[in-house]
Amino acid sequence: MSQPLDLTVSQSRARAFWLVAISYAVIILTAPIALGAVVYRSLEPLLGAGPAVVVAAMLAVVSFAVVPGLLSLPHQRWIVPGRMPTNVGIRAYFHRRLYGLCWTSLYYNQPVYWVVLSLPWLKLAVFRLFGYRGAARFTVYPDTWIRDLPLLRIGEGAYLSNKATIGTNMILQSRQIVVDEVEVGAGATVGHLACLAPGARCEAESEVGVATLVGLRVRIGSGARVGARCLVDHGARVGEKANVESGGYIGCVAMVGPGGLVPAMSVIRSRARVGD
Repeated sequence: MSQPLDLTVSQSRARAFWLVAISYAVIILTAPIALGAVVYRSLEPLLGAGPAVVVAAMLAVVSFAVVPGLLSLPHQRWIVPGRMPTNVGIRAYFHRRLYGLCWTSLYYNQPVYWVVLSLPWLKLAVFRLFGYRGAARFTVYPDTWIRDLPLLRIGEGAYLSNKATIGTNMILQSRQIVVDEVEVGAGATVGHLACLAPGARCEAESEVGVATLVGLRVRIGSGARVGARCLVDHGARVGEKANVESGGYIGCVAMVGPGGLVPAMSVIRSRARVGD
């Protein structure tokens, strides 16, 4: 749930942001290369050039993930639900931006991120370093958008498809952002190109179909299925084992009862209740 935040703007904090951000960028880009060079020079006389290059390269790749993770640590306590202007003079947003800088330096470094996701032990270690506290075994891809790892609640065996958006934050026209937890329960599936908004909750064994949009604070019950290209609008509820067929629209704060069926291309108006 959202919580009150201190929205006081500090001009000195805003000026400090750019100094810190540039320093972080320099450290993230240069520290792994420097470490690789030091390791190579140390090992080359002992192992020869070939093995030394391999070991140095492996450590450099891991460092491109570990260094930003370490830098993110002091900012993780500010990755909390709430609503705030996008002004780095505000304490919470100042820390969000720096945490985001650290995370995206890994996320957009696709070869390194691919290596991280390919090795389960490394994936868990790096995600934990960035503040993730959910289940260890779940599927995610390099092009699945995730950002605020302390706000992700992912269950065992969940599947987050390619190009899905697990949206813990959402920008508004007012240039404020809404931030909230997103839950994907054990064994749940989020399909290709699907989008979950802040506060969305997909319970165990539920399914969100291809290119389906799930709004703010939506709850999809355990075992429920929402088909392809649906829109489940803000605050709606889809009950346990309910079935929303392809192309359906569930209006704001509407409710589909447990076991209910919404036929393909149907429209459920805002605040309506069906399938009770």
